[in-house]
Amino acid sequence: MTTIANLEQKHLFKLTRKHLEKRVITHCQDNSSIAYVVQCAVAILVRNAFTPLDFSYLAKDQICSLFLERSPEDLSPVRHLCVYFQAYFSKEDWHKVIQRLFKNKKEFLAVTKETRSRTDHLHAMLHSGAREPKELVDIATLFKDANGKKHRFTFKNADPCYSVQEINDLLAILGTLTIFQKDGVQRFAEIVRYIYVPTTPVYDAEKKTEEVNDWQETLYAQLIKALKVISHVKVNDKPGAGLLIESPKFIKTNCYAGKTPEEVAKHLFDDFPFDPSIDQNVLMSRILTALVSGLKLKDAKPMIEYNGELEDNAGKEPNSANVTKSKKQTGTNTPKRGKKKSSTFLSAEEIQKKKDQWEYEQLMRKAYVKKHGHKKKR
Repeated sequence: MTTIANLEQKHLFKLTRKHLEKRVITHCQDNSSIAYVVQCAVAILVRNAFTPLDFSYLAKDQICSLFLERSPEDLSPVRHLCVYFQAYFSKEDWHKVIQRLFKNKKEFLAVTKETRSRTDHLHAMLHSGAREPKELVDIATLFKDANGKKHRFTFKNADPCYSVQEINDLLAILGTLTIFQKDGVQRFAEIVRYIYVPTTPVYDAEKKTEEVNDWQETLYAQLIKALKVISHVKVNDKPGAGLLIESPKFIKTNCYAGKTPEEVAKHLFDDFPFDPSIDQNVLMSRILTALVSGLKLKDAKPMIEYNGELEDNAGKEPNSANVTKSKKQTGTNTPKRGKKKSSTFLSAEEIQKKKDQWEYEQLMRKAYVKKHGHKKKR
């Protein structure tokens, strides 16, 4: 049986709604994590209260199914938390939830008394959804764990629209959840203090790391497209020519031959100084050139012209019109007005010739500079 990775604290408070909801739904389908996913859903309600973004009613149908269909025994450890989700149900279904989890109304009131006394006034905040904030701040908190050890936690881009008591009560909800225990010790046992921090710091190492991760995902997505294109490229445009990636020379000499996408990415993007302003077609051209030539992306020149159409032809048999024509063969460098620019893909032989020519020109330039030196500007 496949084990589903837990949603860590950083996931619950940093993932986008789309990715977070997908993970929560996956956990809802796993019989072994019912109590766990209910607590995760409560933590997400706390996040929803602080952020102006909409995290309300996340995975609503799946959460409702847990309370209406799963075994009451599995839900027993978290049945006191059901009151957080009353807004998810119709009056009829809410009555069914109480009947399934409790012997009678009296037991329901007794079991949920403490939870209701602390949070009944918070429900409008927990289910608030999207809103337009007057300002955004980071709420930097300091908690004590159950052993009295202090630790910090920050809510990013929060809307400071509540009273001090309301914020304390919202933060206190985290202390009732066992999913935040570390080595069996409750982490959010007691709130010590919190402060508002401007959302535009002079230096933010975390933001820099997040941006790097975002661009790594962008590069990987482009790589997958490029690999699809390369898988259909022929050695040359001669009739009956075989696929480039199946040719003996490519298999023997190209460092990307037979590698998984992850292995290709590790070598291809090594030391690549990503520029966010780079044109995506130029980036794809460099990736294609690097894959065909066996180069790292930082060393690849855009010798393959790419205008965004090749990915549409990746699943088709390539032809001379969209794969092997070079600018020299077409006889023009500028497309005629009124006509759509066609994709140009140099053959492996042409790329190697251009690469050799470029290296030769570099050597000649260096030799000239060494002999004559640089001309000084007047």
